[in-house]
Amino acid sequence: MSDAFLPHTFPPPPQAVIFDWDNTLADSYSLLLQAFNKTLVHFGHEAITRHELLAAQGQSVSVIFPKLFGTQSAQAQRIFEKHLTQLHHPQPFAGAEALLTMLKKNNIYTAVVSNKKGDLLRKEVAAFRWSSLFESVVGSQDTPEDKPSPVPLFKALENSIHDPGHHVWFVGDSEVDMLCAHRARCMPVSVHRPLSLSSEIFNAKDCFFLTKIIEYLLDNQKK
Repeated sequence: MSDAFLPHTFPPPPQAVIFDWDNTLADSYSLLLQAFNKTLVHFGHEAITRHELLAAQGQSVSVIFPKLFGTQSAQAQRIFEKHLTQLHHPQPFAGAEALLTMLKKNNIYTAVVSNKKGDLLRKEVAAFRWSSLFESVVGSQDTPEDKPSPVPLFKALENSIHDPGHHVWFVGDSEVDMLCAHRARCMPVSVHRPLSLSSEIFNAKDCFFLTKIIEYLLDNQKK
């Protein structure tokens, strides 16, 4: 457990786990950066660095593009999506499929909530052959608001027996994800990079350690 920051008091295991997609389960930084820079250059802007992309991570293009492209934001979004679909699909992070399989085996409700456009998101989930591992996949434009609004998270839970609460974990890699979890009154869990030392947030190094955490909590519950 040395590679994960946990609250001082261990909670019960989650009854539902909702995941962000890009850079949480899918390693897509390089693809997003390529597509974003191709779009910027097309409109006469300078390309950005990986660090600059990280600073904006978690926000949907419906928020970012109007600021960058003004009245051309709709055209820019179409060009960005075209470049993104022409690139290879992202790859799953190591340990991600084992994590999802473990949750399925233990009858823990799982879903995806992403600010990636919904139809593209579901294509990527299908390309990973993970559609059967999720009860719901919610992307941008599937709800009136994107993260950090809690509305997409509520949408992901609406066909389940679970109401929002700390028994529902929301796992992501950005401050936008953590804010979404807080607004929905769910348990915020960051993965791949620490986002806060708040006692209300789990910080897990990667999918392997998140699997260990949940398995530990499940075993501890049985004692």
